[in-house]
Amino acid sequence: MIFKKLIKHFDCHSYQTIGRKLGIPHSNLNYYKKHGLPAGRQAIIEIQTDKKLKADLTSINEE
Repeated sequence: MIFKKLIKHFDCHSYQTIGRKLGIPHSNLNYYKKHGLPAGRQAIIEIQTDKKLKADLTSINEE
């Protein structure tokens, strides 16, 4: 999952707002932007968005 898709999906540029919607601290979003979304978090976001955002299965298979 690409971080830009996460921002686009929520149609918002405020990490605080996105963090509230996902139930994670906005500081984690800053980390994810720099280092990428971990596979586990991608899977959770896929569930939270009713599969509108898909987890990158290749990264999940590597772990």
